[in-house]
Amino acid sequence: MIQANPPVAMSDQVGEFFSRLASFCRRHGIIGAVEEARVRAHRALFQNWKILFYCDLQGQAVCGKPPELPSGAAIERKSRSSEMSEKDWQAIFKIWDPRLSRRAFAQRFARGATMWLVRTGEEIAGYGWTLRGGTIQPDYYQLGEKDVHLFDFMVLPEFRRQGINCMLVNHIAQALAAEGRARAYIETYEWNHSMLKSLERTNFRACGKAHKRFLQGHTVVTWSDPPTWVGTGAPFRERSSAIGGKCGAK
Repeated sequence: MIQANPPVAMSDQVGEFFSRLASFCRRHGIIGAVEEARVRAHRALFQNWKILFYCDLQGQAVCGKPPELPSGAAIERKSRSSEMSEKDWQAIFKIWDPRLSRRAFAQRFARGATMWLVRTGEEIAGYGWTLRGGTIQPDYYQLGEKDVHLFDFMVLPEFRRQGINCMLVNHIAQALAAEGRARAYIETYEWNHSMLKSLERTNFRACGKAHKRFLQGHTVVTWSDPPTWVGTGAPFRERSSAIGGKCGAK
């Protein structure tokens, strides 16, 4: 499938890569950064497929009260940069490059995206983003106006292995369902076992395996198990998938 949407600038992608690598180097030293670069290169060349998931937000399993949060935890929604305190920004910027992060986050807020923060006490433990009716970057399928894309989830290193990501995804799905949204979509790389395991504990279900590349101003999507469903507005029909889940079709 080819989409004519403009991709993210290559310079931004390269800048993000080196920003993450520099941050990793600060935390783990040069030897750790070299190993991290090797792992990232291997993933980019040989494990660049993504597993795609969807959730029927009006399904019986989703409807109901939002899941209870652990003691001292809270989830906040942010719709503009001005709602973020400088302390919050600093907690995020210790992972990413401040200049790139501020610009990327400002662009997301300008597009109407929502940032969901998980706070433990006064500290940010993690965050994730949602966008209604579309995606920030050219994606694998077209979304309807009542659909929502979940993307760019992060749990800060000191709060990992506590189930925070799963808690956040479940909370977001519950909140979106209460607002009358139709479906939610999320994806992750096949090598990201922690995210895949986290999504197993949610109401999201695998619906495909694909990867995309940018070619002459177009986004080219290749499916491992091509779904016949590529649009919106109709419920999913189940068919077998090469990744062991279910794939939607229109």
